[in-house]
Amino acid sequence: MSESLGASVVVIQAESVLLILREDFRVWGLPGGAVEAGESVAEAAIREVFEETGVAIGLDRLVGMYYRRQGGHQALFLAHPCAGEPRPDGYETLKAQWFPLSHLPVLLIWWHRYLYIKDALENKSSVVRRIDIPLSFSHLTRQEIYELKEQGKHAIVAEICAPVDKQHIHELLS
Repeated sequence: MSESLGASVVVIQAESVLLILREDFRVWGLPGGAVEAGESVAEAAIREVFEETGVAIGLDRLVGMYYRRQGGHQALFLAHPCAGEPRPDGYETLKAQWFPLSHLPVLLIWWHRYLYIKDALENKSSVVRRIDIPLSFSHLTRQEIYELKEQGKHAIVAEICAPVDKQHIHELLS
């Protein structure tokens, strides 16, 4: 099985973070996506944010590399906006908007909330994390998860956004 490589971006402006409402599961998350052939991870990060939100960005630093069995390897960047106003692409994103860091939406992917955003805001050297996500569907492929969603299995959304046991988060961060 070949592993995927993707890029996600924490875009910060005036104590707010740029989030997208994903079309697939109708949950909020950070902009990002797959690295295309012939493209660097940094180029993919810039392209994905612009495609999904209409906001041009400048990368500030690589926050780290993350690995999830269901999602492959993900490079996470911290960035700032350079131009453009948030607007959804109408395909992958239903909404794109700024959220104050103190008032993030309830339906936000938990590893984006508790790991990606937290790691991006800390001023430390790049992190490398394996995220063993305690989800009931962790054994399924991405395609199988999408098929369940199409069948109306909305429990997936609840698990993706559910509050996570603080002990598990502590273990991931240590």
